[in-house]
Amino acid sequence: MLKNLLAALKSLKVTAALIIALAMLCLLGITVPQKSILGREAYLAWQQDHPTLVALLETFNLTEFHSSPLMMTLWVLFFGNLLLVMIDRLPGIWKLCREVRLPDNAGFVQSYRCSAELKGASLDNIASVLDSHGYRVMRDGAALAGIRNRYAPLATLLFHLSFLLLLAGGVLTIYTKFRAEVDLAVGEQFDGNYKQIFTRPKFGTVPSSKFTVTAVKPTYYNQAVPVDLAVDLETRQGRKSISINRPYYDGRLSFLIKTVDVAPLFVVQDSAGKEIDGVFVKLKILNGDEDGFSLQGYTVRARFHTDIVAEQSRTRGLSSNLPQALKQQPNDSSSKQTREIVNPAMTLSLEKDGQRLQTVTLRPHESVLFGNGQRLVWQDYTYWINFYVGQERGLMIIYAAFVLMTIALVIRFGFYRRDIRALAEEETVFLAGRSEYFPVMFREEFAGLKAAMQFSGTIEVQDEP
Repeated sequence: MLKNLLAALKSLKVTAALIIALAMLCLLGITVPQKSILGREAYLAWQQDHPTLVALLETFNLTEFHSSPLMMTLWVLFFGNLLLVMIDRLPGIWKLCREVRLPDNAGFVQSYRCSAELKGASLDNIASVLDSHGYRVMRDGAALAGIRNRYAPLATLLFHLSFLLLLAGGVLTIYTKFRAEVDLAVGEQFDGNYKQIFTRPKFGTVPSSKFTVTAVKPTYYNQAVPVDLAVDLETRQGRKSISINRPYYDGRLSFLIKTVDVAPLFVVQDSAGKEIDGVFVKLKILNGDEDGFSLQGYTVRARFHTDIVAEQSRTRGLSSNLPQALKQQPNDSSSKQTREIVNPAMTLSLEKDGQRLQTVTLRPHESVLFGNGQRLVWQDYTYWINFYVGQERGLMIIYAAFVLMTIALVIRFGFYRRDIRALAEEETVFLAGRSEYFPVMFREEFAGLKAAMQFSGTIEVQDEP
């Protein structure tokens, strides 16, 4: 029973059926939006817009299709089929590489692609020519065999092995995949407290790391176009400097810079000027957007101005001819403000119980009356970084598989095997040869070998066997 099952699994029909099924299901996976590709926010928005459709797709695991049990089963069957075929072909390939068949009669030329009759030829001269062209020559009396790239067929096994490594690497990557994000300001230490975890590893624990952000240095062209973002870290391996396209690696765990923004320090002082509260707040305000936070029972909404001097000058110029009621207020933010911080200011709107109390524009170290004699002071500001965190333990295996696949293809097609056979009968030598691939190129090579032997005779080309 088991023998029949294995025989059926390694059949060509099963191979073709598995390939067709995988191709169709991969197309389905491309058509249906996937969680891992959309991202959390886009996926939740899609789910909110089409709850019934998404619920139906989730029932059949179609939104995580590539890691679904059905897809994994098909992949296991496909690679199992590949392994059985490889095991089945191994003895024949090894026998082809180890055993060299010498011709025993003139009829051997009928099974070769190129053949010739050489009058007055010498096997010694033929052996010398083949040896000089990189053939390994074996001889037994009146029979001679020359082989070039004798072990090239083994590259077929390497190619099949690369697919098995792809399977191992892919499975390991899927089941150890980790995705998260971290928000860290300058001077803040990360010790494994992720802001949000998108994908947990199915096996093993959530990976951790420990480092401190010591400096953030953005670079802009013409104060508006970001060209670089250097972030200095103090890690367990020492001081590291990373940038937009150069993440920080802690083992297999990578931290990639995603966005940068401003984290202002607000301090609450009592009527005597004593600090009673203070906090660095990570806000998304560098682009001119409004963001908010809560402090001492108040809701504070903030807009950041990177260059308040240039902004006010531009506003006065644009609104000088407008009626007073339509003029833009100095503390209104412009969406076209520069990115580089030159003359910072911040517009704060204080709200309590849903009622706006006051709106004021502050510069660093300036304050606003906060209630009960308290003051809210904008003490300082720094940058904060949003890191995209990821880990896959099977990537190196996948890379090794592609390297092995490339090596196998180069060997198989760049150093393909060629066979030359010769059999001497009286004053005539029957010469024949064939190659695994590229018969036209081999025909030219065969003609060149015959010419180098300096004997007369014509070349006959047989039909492909």
